[in-house]
Amino acid sequence: MENIKQEKAIMKPIIDPEQIKKAKEMAIYARNIAKNFFHSKKNDKKTIIFIAGVLSLIAIYLGISLYIKISALNKDPYSLEKINQYDITNLKTNTLTRNSIASATTIYDLIQNNEDIQDETQRYNKYKENLLYPYTYFLQYLLLPKLNIRKEPYTDILKTDILGRSFLEENPYNDINLLQRRTDFFSSTDQNEINQIKDIKINDIQEYENGIFGIKIDFSFVSPSKNALLFLTDKITTTSDEENISLLGEFFYYLRQQIKIDRKDFLDEQIKNGLFSWENNINKTLWYHFYNRIINDEDSDLVDDTTINRTIFTMMGCSPETESQCFYRFREKYRNIAGLAYTVGMKDNTNKTEDLKDFLKNMPPIIAVQEFMYTKVQESSIIKQNTSKFEWKISLEIYGQSISPEERDEIAVDLWKKCFADNKILSPEEVLNTINETIRKKSDLIEENQSKANSIRDLKTIIENIGTNYEWLSNYRKTIKLFEMYRMLNENWLCKTI
Repeated sequence: MENIKQEKAIMKPIIDPEQIKKAKEMAIYARNIAKNFFHSKKNDKKTIIFIAGVLSLIAIYLGISLYIKISALNKDPYSLEKINQYDITNLKTNTLTRNSIASATTIYDLIQNNEDIQDETQRYNKYKENLLYPYTYFLQYLLLPKLNIRKEPYTDILKTDILGRSFLEENPYNDINLLQRRTDFFSSTDQNEINQIKDIKINDIQEYENGIFGIKIDFSFVSPSKNALLFLTDKITTTSDEENISLLGEFFYYLRQQIKIDRKDFLDEQIKNGLFSWENNINKTLWYHFYNRIINDEDSDLVDDTTINRTIFTMMGCSPETESQCFYRFREKYRNIAGLAYTVGMKDNTNKTEDLKDFLKNMPPIIAVQEFMYTKVQESSIIKQNTSKFEWKISLEIYGQSISPEERDEIAVDLWKKCFADNKILSPEEVLNTINETIRKKSDLIEENQSKANSIRDLKTIIENIGTNYEWLSNYRKTIKLFEMYRMLNENWLCKTI
């Protein structure tokens, strides 16, 4: 619509409003001049009559000219719509409007062109959104763990049994499950070797404006061998390299497309049964089962070895005749992600599905390696002389999804409902209103119990202090305060009891 506004501002109409205004002013001016002259005895009457006549003729001329133009427009009002009746020089040279003006003959053509551009923009944005679905869900539920674990992934079911407890642990990371899913990730290498964790330091959560949070973690390890060191280094760098993340996204994009073909009946049945809160979202339905197959070990025939092989054939553009070469090309492409390349990428591997599941289950979230150093340690023993170990330190930042404003408000409503059984949003203001109302209604009972009175006054002071900077807190910090306020209301017998 910005284009249309510019067009309206530039176009000059056939009947200039200034002409009409000027004609009226001339007529009034002529009348006043004539009146003044006729009333003045000092002026020559012939001169007065001449001047008045000239002015009258000018006014009559302007009036007739205006009448002719109005009559012409009344006979052909559609001429106002034609662009060639206006000065469109600026429109032709403006980069925003020159393409539209080239194919337009009327003003309505310009308006329609503008609407067509808007429709095309919406279609393109929808197209991009559809392309991003597989990458979005892959990042959200596998590579970017959520900070808020009160929700079941995909289903948005709130775990009300842990409300008021998770965020109040002494160590706030107990409620994240960010590292619980991978408790042995940093220590395990293979079945025979274990990295010994000497020291681990988890720093505060840092929230970023794009809805992502980071946790900086410092580790100190002793690796029993060079192989153990290299194995763990390989695991850590899997998601700390942008190219690797892009390759993973590409593989799962093609895998998702193949699943939708091979398991169409299964996915259609899931949508038909309406088991989820979303409607006709085959992408989310697919990832729901995929996620639970990997993380929760649920039985599902969503993926099998045949589907994985077909995915690789499609990705590499292979035919059945070039099968061996196809797997070789896939391994070459994914060789920096060994856990994927040398499992599902092996032609004769008959356990691809489980290998893919194990790869994803042990894959770290997105990691930024900030510092990495190691030293070789020589040890002597009676049994084995000069045993080599590697002591090393590494600083990482592990990323995940922070709490969104919508989730924060949902938590606030849930906590209020848990306390008062209605649907208000828990906030410092609402809690203060509740405390003041309690004091007003139950003042006599409260004052009789001095301990109770002091507790409620102290609670009011605490809530007032929370409210002073609440608006400037991050969503995660706000959520912590929400749980704290709920706990204090409950502990002071203000939930449902008063």
